[in-house]
Amino acid sequence: MLTGEMVRLFRNCLGLKQSELAKEIKVNQSLLSRIEIGERQISPELSKQLRTFFHLQGISDSELLMINSALKQARKNKKGVE
Repeated sequence: MLTGEMVRLFRNCLGLKQSELAKEIKVNQSLLSRIEIGERQISPELSKQLRTFFHLQGISDSELLMINSALKQARKNKKGVE
């Protein structure tokens, strides 16, 4: 459900640096960077950690789903323009 693009978006909305989010969810900053740029997939365990962190920041599952849908639509629209 979570994508690197979503993680980057929510991290930026929360005003966090990669290093700050990495520390909060107890992962290496370089791993978080690779996830955000799409070089690494989010493991189920890390997805749970991220969702828990986002929930604690007031971001619900429904908001995660809404953003995921909006990002998919934006990518689809961008491909249609090119």
